[in-house]
Amino acid sequence: MADEITLSASLTSSKGGYELSKSYGGISVDLAGTGYYRTTQMVVTASEEVPNLPDGIMGYTLCKNMSTTAGEIVQLKDGTSGAHIIDIPPGGIALFQVSASADLYADQATGSPTLEITIVEL
Repeated sequence: MADEITLSASLTSSKGGYELSKSYGGISVDLAGTGYYRTTQMVVTASEEVPNLPDGIMGYTLCKNMSTTAGEIVQLKDGTSGAHIIDIPPGGIALFQVSASADLYADQATGSPTLEITIVEL
């Protein structure tokens, strides 16, 4: 089979007479294997490792900060360099492709936000 994964994303904004709308839908990607992973993780200490697929397998990752509390931002970092690469505000999402050798870590700006993680193998 082919094209077992379907991706869509949209971004709209409107303020002061300025409007932006961009969307991508129906992007189909082959699912190479059968691997997927879904979990939630409370981010309570600095640099907690984010669960990932086994080494050597890359995949699409969808993360959602389940917190509704202002200031409870989840900060994703590269596990090798420690570089801060993604902020996920309360209620926010991030969709990205993880390389086969990536190790992700999560920090919190404040509080103890819960991060929902879904990964599908490519």
